[in-house]
Amino acid sequence: MTASVARAKTISRGKAKSSKPRANKPELGRYEIHEILGKGAGSKIFRATDSRDGREVAIKHVTEETIHERLADVGEYKPHRNNKPIDYASFFDQLKLEYEVCRGLSKTPVRNYVPEVYALKTVRKYGFLTAGYDLIMEYIPGPTLREERDYPIKDIVKFYYQTARILYGMHSIGWLHCDLKPQHLVVSAERSIKLLDFGQCRKPWDGARRMQGTPDYMAPEQLKGCEVDESTDIYSLGASMYWILTGKSNRPAMAGASVGAGFHVGYGERAQSIREENPAVPEPLERLILDSCEPKAIDRPISMREVMERLDRLR
Repeated sequence: MTASVARAKTISRGKAKSSKPRANKPELGRYEIHEILGKGAGSKIFRATDSRDGREVAIKHVTEETIHERLADVGEYKPHRNNKPIDYASFFDQLKLEYEVCRGLSKTPVRNYVPEVYALKTVRKYGFLTAGYDLIMEYIPGPTLREERDYPIKDIVKFYYQTARILYGMHSIGWLHCDLKPQHLVVSAERSIKLLDFGQCRKPWDGARRMQGTPDYMAPEQLKGCEVDESTDIYSLGASMYWILTGKSNRPAMAGASVGAGFHVGYGERAQSIREENPAVPEPLERLILDSCEPKAIDRPISMREVMERLDRLR
């Protein structure tokens, strides 16, 4: 069909059709969608019920349309302007990576600390073109440690240890999380940690790439786009625990940094005392967090196993 004929047909029906997929929420027959739980990098997350067995699930919905919305929110996409082509594949690849990593972790001892994934469904437009994906996974109710952090120190130590154990499990099968922050740590009804969001995972010694993540919790080498390794996750875990215990960034000069030279501010600084902000923190816990937040990777704990061993003495 020629372009002129196609235009004539749409005009004759009284309205133009968009080339974008119209569905802005999952359209999966057996799932009843209840509410939106949140938004991520080009995604929307919904709570739903599986009509087959009544199980509640979370569906992470990533399509061309949700990507448009995300880019418009940050000012990178303006309809009817001469925008650069959108790299949809990179967003889709993140969701497929999350599925792959979670499937791998489901075969390890830390499987109960990460969401179970049930299926990855392709979203089609025009019946055959890929317009996105739906990741169907375990629904985990409960606050994140960003939303609620007022827990007794013994619980914080437990959460710290559990997260270190999850990351140790990831490292043992060849993955780094690379996007650790309080928002991705959910406290379940049983007061256990569930680690979320595996779309930024990388292999150890992975080379430079476009910076993605939250600067306040990212290691200097990651911000600079250098190679990453286990110590990169050790830093992010320490920076997350620093915030959870103080409500402040471990590098105040980095707080709110987004682009350009701001990333270089604070590279040479070390985190300030935690106990000055929170006297209830025991000195060995403060020392572990500050060691983990050292700007140079060589000065941090040698492995996540060392982090676990030092925490084990505090439990």
